[in-house]
Amino acid sequence: MDLIRSSTDGETIALKSYPCAICRSTDRELVFRKKGALIPQLFQIVKCRACGHHYVDPRVDDEGLESLYDDAYYRGHGFDRGIDFYAEPNAELNGAIADIATMVAGVAGTPISHLTWLDFGCGAGNLLRHVSQSGARAYGYDLGAPARALCAAKGLTLLDDAALHEMAGTFDAVSAIEVIEHVTDPLSFLRYLVSLLRVGGVLYVQTGNWNFVRLVRGTPYVMPEGHIHYFNPPTMRRLFETSGLREADVLNVSWIGHRLAKRAPVNVSAAVRPLERLVRLVAPGYAQFPVGVRIV
Repeated sequence: MDLIRSSTDGETIALKSYPCAICRSTDRELVFRKKGALIPQLFQIVKCRACGHHYVDPRVDDEGLESLYDDAYYRGHGFDRGIDFYAEPNAELNGAIADIATMVAGVAGTPISHLTWLDFGCGAGNLLRHVSQSGARAYGYDLGAPARALCAAKGLTLLDDAALHEMAGTFDAVSAIEVIEHVTDPLSFLRYLVSLLRVGGVLYVQTGNWNFVRLVRGTPYVMPEGHIHYFNPPTMRRLFETSGLREADVLNVSWIGHRLAKRAPVNVSAAVRPLERLVRLVAPGYAQFPVGVRIV
């Protein structure tokens, strides 16, 4: 284990090597290096030779990870300099939130107003506020004290661990947007989210696709202090299947092909679904992420 000091407050943070969180193998290969924003040293992103999962190794240890999510993080002064949870969402973000809510309701086969919805890792509560204003019985959950305070100030309903336990198996929809890349055990995390759903309930997980984000100049999505796991559609589908989900037959509105088609003529938009099927066949790593439905 290596001990280092963060660049902000001199706090000692430990880096530790872990096996692959998906298959527990320790056989990996180096694919990428990037310096942290908060911890100014090169981190390694590795690929598991056994299952193909990408993750940071060595990474900030579990105790150190918790310390990253302070008020500075929520104001964009932590490892993610591109966020500000205290700012009101712009029109583009509000549009994306509305699209997600409509898509999930479509998979559930009922209006948003009929859903019992949990937004896990709700942050500033933007999605939670939208579905609540749309009539859903909406709840949020977040470990960060600043996030909880922000949501409470907006009059949103947040649950604690005990309340979540009591409501397990009752939610029509559970969303986790830009959360799974932060957690230490993605498979256990997914299985927990599935346990919160009723049978037939919808799970929506959004995260960056490694095959795309690694190509973006400067790789802004690669934040190795806190984004410790990186996924692509095939690996996420395997995780969904292992967790007791079937894939919904829906066009995921977060997929790049769908986002581009929204700016195009209607006839182009109509071709997005067959395009996604073709991409999945010839280049599955660039297709859409699954949206899951609980089957067990």
